[in-house]
Amino acid sequence: MILSILTGGIDLPKLSTEVASLRLAVEETNAALADHIVKANARMTTIEGVVSDNVETLRMKLDRLDSEIGNCTFGDAREREDGFTPRGLSGVVSDLSIGFYRQAGEIEALKKQVEALTAAKLSEVKARKAPKKSG
Repeated sequence: MILSILTGGIDLPKLSTEVASLRLAVEETNAALADHIVKANARMTTIEGVVSDNVETLRMKLDRLDSEIGNCTFGDAREREDGFTPRGLSGVVSDLSIGFYRQAGEIEALKKQVEALTAAKLSEVKARKAPKKSG
């Protein structure tokens, strides 16, 4: 009774229990958030690796095409002197356009992979945030 009068009617044991419960909820939320950040960083590292591999592959293809264009240009001059029909740059341009469409397809596939990873993570986060049914 005296405690109730001194605290203005506040139930201190109940309040203490609620504070402990809130602290536990905050710790669980922080742990879940840290886990989410670690997973997101791992996914971003994976995506960056895929992108850098594709960029490196593109660079190698471009270097190869540069040398092929150089060879065709010099080869055309010799072939004309010998009377052969040169393959010419039109063949190289055709090869480049085919390569461009292949790369566009690869980029589209990468976009779909990123969207799938993002959608999966978004649904996971929504599932965590959904109110839990008490039964």
